[in-house]
Amino acid sequence: MSNKKKLSAKQQLFVVHYCKTMNKTEAAKLAGYSERTAYRMGFENFKKPHIFEKIQEHMADVCGTVGINKVMIVQGVKAIFEDETTQVKDRLKASEILLNTLGLNEKTLIDITTDGQSLNTPLTKEEIKKYNEALESEY
Repeated sequence: MSNKKKLSAKQQLFVVHYCKTMNKTEAAKLAGYSERTAYRMGFENFKKPHIFEKIQEHMADVCGTVGINKVMIVQGVKAIFEDETTQVKDRLKASEILLNTLGLNEKTLIDITTDGQSLNTPLTKEEIKKYNEALESEY
């Protein structure tokens, strides 16, 4: 069932820029939303069914034009994400793209633990020093 609600000029720009950047906040800024409201407007635009439908249509058009499909994109980005020689920041961006592409980008609270301890517990000076040294050795 197609939603025929008309997009505003900013919303149309948001669709185009989101498809280029795969980032809601950046797309909102590029579409003309203020720096202060870009995060909220990007999130709100993405949640509107008629805008999300246009994003999907635009992505399908772009993919069809260059002869690729969503599966190929996901496989390529997945390869970047899984490549341990790729820089951490690039792997994180790949994971963000995968989540967005697969529609799994809802913010949820996840309990992350390490060695049975929550990361929310205060770290000792020794633990902070150990983590900093480990990070420095990666770069």
